[in-house]
Amino acid sequence: MVIDPYKTLPEGTISGLPFSVREGCGAMQAYREMIIGVGSQCSETKAKLAKLLREYVKLDTTAQWIIFQHWVDRLEIKLS
Repeated sequence: MVIDPYKTLPEGTISGLPFSVREGCGAMQAYREMIIGVGSQCSETKAKLAKLLREYVKLDTTAQWIIFQHWVDRLEIKLS
């Protein structure tokens, strides 16, 4: 069974509503909320949004590295 790793990312509650950062649009929305939305007014909300963003960015960066490594191996590119 294959599990989408993005679906394993945690969900938070922002202003009483469930909020998740599991794709790029969600990440942009979370960042916007931190800068000019509810996170700009509430440090607790800002910290929750920052945590959700960090988890997404860690996973997304790992995914990009795996794709890069795949193509390096597939194309037999020598990295020095």
